[in-house]
Parts: sequence; structure tokens; C-alpha cells
Amino acid sequence: MRTDKKIIHCIGAGSIGSFTDLLLAIMARTPTWELALYDFDIIEGGNLVNQLYWKPDLGRSKKKVFKLAALKKIIRRFSGVKVYTSKKKVGRKTPLSGIVVVMVDSLAARREIFQAVKFNTAVSLYIDARSGGKHAIVFALNPIDIDQVRAYEKTLEGQAAPPPCADPQTLPVLSLIAGVVGQLVLLYQDERPLHLERVLINIDKLPIVGSSNSP
Repeated sequence: MRTDKKIIHCIGAGSIGSFTDLLLAIMARTPTWELALYDFDIIEGGNLVNQLYWKPDLGRSKKKVFKLAALKKIIRRFSGVKVYTSKKKVGRKTPLSGIVVVMVDSLAARREIFQAVKFNTAVSLYIDARSGGKHAIVFALNPIDIDQVRAYEKTLEGQAAPPPCADPQTLPVLSLIAGVVGQLVLLYQDERPLHLERVLINIDKLPIVGSSNSP
């Protein structure tokens, strides 16, 4: 991948990732950045409930379809933007730069990916989006700031609760997560001063979005 534009590395193309990747692609129609998408999963029936895919994307029984293959077509249809895709698992040795957005479903995967980002001077903004049913939290930080790194790493400790079952009622929160990630990219893509940002989303009744940061 050779480009003079800024790159946004979007890791994960599931419930959060499929919606967020599409929004970022539409936003990227102006020539400000390019997208690199990472996911190694195939589309299964349960994914149709709360992800961007639909029944024809399932493929045939003997020929499964990777999420990235379907998502690439969806993005082309709605935005016309060319995206780079990789089915390789992202880990501590993956070369990353620019903006990194993590949308995976386990703390273990987040810990591994963060090793490729932590104190990496080529990465200007790191975003981690997590959802839990009708609630979500999105972190944004400067990955070369030691205080922000240490504070964020505390959120990676222990074992996370299993991800909620696929449920169409979670679609509103997924859309809100995509909007929050898009706004964070707009705010901080030019490397303006950034504290560790925490954005909380709650849609139990009406959508509530709250943001806080720490020095």
C-alpha cells in the first residue's frame, strides 16, 4: 500500500466494524484519507441480524464468503471509495500507522493489537470501540503519551464479559458508535492536543452520549 494520504486502519468488520467502516468510507470521499480494513471471519447466518450483511452475502454451502469481500462491495456501492483489505490477523508485529480504529470482540485481541500501537510514533490516533447490548464505550488516545497509555491499559485488564447475542435492538447503538468514531477522527486527524477521551453511550431509554477526558 503506497499512498501520500493519511491511512485509517480499521480492525474488525463485525457488528461495530461493518457500520463504522461504511461511515468512514463515505466520509473519505473527499481526498483526505484512505482506508485499510482487517478481518479474517466469514459471514454466518447470525451475522445478518445486527451487521451490515444480507442473505446473498452468505454464499453457498461449499463456498463461504469473507466479511471483507462483502463489505468491500457494499462500500464501493455506497461510496465509490477504494479500500485496502487484509484477511491477516492483526497482532503486535503488524505495521500500523496514521489512525488505528479497533472494533474487535475480545480484550485479548485488543491487548495484542495495542502492542503494535503503543509508543509507535507512526500512529497519531488510536480509537477503541466496544459495545455491550444497549451500552457502549469508545476510547481515543495519543498512543505515544505514557500517561494516556497507562490509563488505557488498565481497561484491558481482566476478562471481558462475553459479547451480547445478535439482536436487532442493538442496531441504534451500533449506529451511534459509528458516529462517535467518525467525529473523533474529524476532531483529531490533524494531531491536535488529545487527552484520553472516553465516550459513553446508553440507549436504555433515549440515547444518551457522555464524554470525558483525563489530563
